[in-house]
Amino acid sequence: MLLVCVCVAMGVLALDQWSKAWASAHLASPTHPLMVRAGGTRTIEQQFASLGVTPEELSAKIAARQLWLYRPLRTEEFALERGHTDAPRQLLWAGNSVGPAPRGLYLTLQDGNANVANIIRAKLRKEHLDPQDFWVMDSPIDRGDRSLALGHVAALLQREISVMTPGVELVYAENPGAAWGALRDLSDGFRTSLFAVIALIAIILLFWLVRSTPTLVVAICAGSVIGGALGNLLDRLRFSVVIDFILHAVGQWRWPVYNIADVGISAGGFILCIYLVTGARVRAASPTS
Repeated sequence: MLLVCVCVAMGVLALDQWSKAWASAHLASPTHPLMVRAGGTRTIEQQFASLGVTPEELSAKIAARQLWLYRPLRTEEFALERGHTDAPRQLLWAGNSVGPAPRGLYLTLQDGNANVANIIRAKLRKEHLDPQDFWVMDSPIDRGDRSLALGHVAALLQREISVMTPGVELVYAENPGAAWGALRDLSDGFRTSLFAVIALIAIILLFWLVRSTPTLVVAICAGSVIGGALGNLLDRLRFSVVIDFILHAVGQWRWPVYNIADVGISAGGFILCIYLVTGARVRAASPTS
C-alpha cells in the first residue's frame, strides 16, 4: 500500500503545482500583476490576448483604471531618500525575467528617511540589484493607447475569472500564514522552518499509519494529505508564501481563498479520520473470541 500512497501523493502534488502555475500566468492582483513589455509590432490588445485576456475584458479593465503604464527606473533614483518627493513610491520587480510576461514583485515605498536601494534590498533580501529590473508606476493607460514606448511595461493590476455565478471565482492570492492567515506575522525564515518541521512530522506519521493499517482507503487518504502538504511546503520554500486561487463568495459572504493542496489535505484528512473512528467503533463493538 505504500506504493499506492506515494502515487496518490505525487498525483496531488503535480496537480497542485500545475494549477498554481496556471493561476500565476492568468490571474492578477496588485501584488501580482499580469505584465507585457514593449517590443515588436504587436499592440497591447494582442500581447494581452496571448495571456488569455480578451479585448472586451481589457477595455473594461482600462475603464476601471486597472491597466497601468510603468516606466523604467532610472539609476539615479536608487540613491534618493525614500521621503524625497521625487523618490519612486510604487515599483514592479521582474528580476531577470524575459519573454512577453515577466512576473513582478510589487513594492510600495512609504514615507521615511531610508535610501530607496536599501529598502529594496531589505524587502527582496538581495545584495546586488540592477535598476533595469525595476519599473515605476507612471499613469493609467487610456483607450487611445495601443502601443508602448520601448522599455515600458503595461501591468494589469486585477484579473479574476468567474467559474460559477454566484459561487466560485478564480482569484490570485498569496498567504504567508496558515489557514485563515494564522501565524502570518512571524518572520519568513522562522515561519517557513516551522511549517517544514510540521509537514515532515505529519508525513512520517502518515507513512507509519499506512504501514500499520495497510488498507486502500488509508493509503489513498494519506497520499492525498501528503501530496497537499508537499505542495504548500514547496511554495513556502520557493516564495515564502502559499499561492491560493479558489474563492467561494455569495453576496458579502466569502470563504478564505484556497488551492488544490488544501483540498487534498482537507478531504483526505476528513475521510481518513472518519474511516479510523468508525473502524475503531466496529472493532470495539465486535464480540471477542
